Amino acid sequence: MDERLRVLQLVREQKVSPEAGLVLLQELEGTGISENAGTARQVRVTIHRKDGEDKQTSFKVPLSVLRFLDGLFPEQIRIDGNSFKRQDLLDFIDRGVSGDVLRKQHAKGEVVLELV
Repeated sequence: MDERLRVLQLVREQKVSPEAGLVLLQELEGTGISENAGTARQVRVTIHRKDGEDKQTSFKVPLSVLRFLDGLFPEQIRIDGNSFKRQDLLDFIDRGVSGDVLRKQHAKGEVVLELV
């Protein structure tokens, strides 16, 4: 199934919010998601804050740990007001997707969720 149609299907089934679906579609349109560009091995979360000083926090979670602890993570993952289902993230991983899964910019900074 075409990836854009898959995202629209997820929105229709209310598995992701329309806002999260829009972000995913924008990423698919050209800024970062590519299939089979190499198997992702980690989820990297980067938070860049602009509160007076520029601050950046970044951490990685190995996919093996994510899968092992699957039941301990919440069903809905919320980052900066956007939410998507944990299973959708695992589906991206299973399909070999790599690159930005979520990139949210706002007045206080930016949040990026990336499969690397």
